[in-house]
Amino acid sequence: LVLATAAQPASAQMELFGQRGFDGARFALEAERGSFSFTPRSIRVAEGQAWQLCPRPFFGGECVEVAQS
Repeated sequence: LVLATAAQPASAQMELFGQRGFDGARFALEAERGSFSFTPRSIRVAEGQAWQLCPRPFFGGECVEVAQS
């Protein structure tokens, strides 16, 4: 999984969880991050923010934007 931020303020944050319902192992991100091995089952994004999740290095593949709804 490769992550990129999209127009984030300095206090950007996204939390990835290993289980559904924001449970299990937690991985927090505050800035753009390259590849890492963590498969999220649920994602929490701070209010007013949007992040892009990309399946391949260098933001390749079909990226998905995640925002608070």
